Amino acid sequence: MTPRFYPLILGALMLVGCNNPSTASDPLQSQIGSSGAADSAASRTYRLRLTQLGTADQQDRQEFIAVLRQYGLGSAQFAAARRHMGHKDSLRLRQFLVLEKRYGWPHKSQVGAEAIVYAYLLVQHAPKQVQLSYRHKIQTSYERGELPGADYATYLDRMLGYEGKPQRYGTQYDIRVLANGREESYLLPIEDLSQVDERRETVQLEPLLPQLVPGTLVFKPGMK
Repeated sequence: MTPRFYPLILGALMLVGCNNPSTASDPLQSQIGSSGAADSAASRTYRLRLTQLGTADQQDRQEFIAVLRQYGLGSAQFAAARRHMGHKDSLRLRQFLVLEKRYGWPHKSQVGAEAIVYAYLLVQHAPKQVQLSYRHKIQTSYERGELPGADYATYLDRMLGYEGKPQRYGTQYDIRVLANGREESYLLPIEDLSQVDERRETVQLEPLLPQLVPGTLVFKPGMK
């Protein structure tokens, strides 16, 4: 469901160790009893809304990528699709912020694993400052074992890029148009490329080096 590589053309639309945050300010968490199960009505409502928002997020991206592949980066169709997705992202973000203010950051015992990934995606596709503001919550979700390592790696690489630092896991790439009109995908700056596949294995990402043209950061044709 979650893209394991994330081009900047999509990102335009849209960490330190932490202890688990206090649940005192988490309204939904406060409804959990000794069994670890949330109030069923609140839990169902939150899970349903996150699922609806996350599913729409992914559907819009599939349509956007289809336009990109059919018409290319410089096309009017691409520009229109990009504006449309940006508008839809902003509407979804408003709804998510209202939900999160009411229920708190989701936990697996409340809404299930998939809904947490949807919440992560909504943040990942938000403006830069919103993404940065969720750093503690997303890292804590990963440290609890509730957010998949591959998703956290994508988020961390994005945050490192914002700080002007090389990414660690190789999840961030961009696309450029060459003089001959061909489009080429390439990795953004990365820390110690020779060891990247060892790092990626720890977060259950597929090997990266076999996908690159040897000695470069450029993806082999057809890999992206």
